[in-house]
Amino acid sequence: MRLERTFAGMRDQKSRGFTLMELLVVIAVISILAAMLLPVTAQSRSLARFARCRSNMRQLAMANQIYADDYAGQIITTRYNNLSGKIYPYMLKDYLGGQKDVFLCPEEEQAKYAEDWNDRGSLAIGLNREPESVEGGRIYENPPPHRRLGEYKRPYDALLFADSTCGPNYRGFQVRVGIKPDTQSGISSRHRGRTNMVMVDSTAKAVKTEGAYIADNAEGVWWYPYPKAPGWIVPGSDEWRDEPCF
Repeated sequence: MRLERTFAGMRDQKSRGFTLMELLVVIAVISILAAMLLPVTAQSRSLARFARCRSNMRQLAMANQIYADDYAGQIITTRYNNLSGKIYPYMLKDYLGGQKDVFLCPEEEQAKYAEDWNDRGSLAIGLNREPESVEGGRIYENPPPHRRLGEYKRPYDALLFADSTCGPNYRGFQVRVGIKPDTQSGISSRHRGRTNMVMVDSTAKAVKTEGAYIADNAEGVWWYPYPKAPGWIVPGSDEWRDEPCF
């Protein structure tokens, strides 16, 4: 008789479901765990986009080196020429097997592939325009000159590509020195206050945006083939600031 009661009690325990209080406790625990994991997941995705952006830039830089091999050491320019209405992706696309995603930063939702001047704001990876300037000042040659790889004294420090400010009212196809970040032709801080950059030799760097946008910067980024040479105006100097900007 006692044995039957014992088995009956066991059956009752097995058949008993969750109480409302137990169910609410389980839901609360799951909600807390989810709240803890969501920021980590979002950060992981952001880091993945950050790495993809840098990888894309490196591919562009390596394509630029192949381009230079085909054109006697000359590297690409921001614009193909003034009459064609084409910008730098037009010069590189054939060296990348027609891949258009390589020209994009996945962190920038507005970014789209573009090779025409009228769509220049759509790009979120900009080519450094400063080597196209006249003697290191702020007057840009027209059409832009093709610099040669041999002109770069420290290609591992000389800027080629960087995160740029993207949007219909901007010029995402280029970046320029001394321009406030996240404005027209300025570098972008979209990666949590940092900017992906790739140098002429394809070296990739992630730098603090606010520390890299001026010529004499703390991040060691060279905006020109060399920091100073006879006849060049030193960017950021009083003489440079007095120059008219065209």
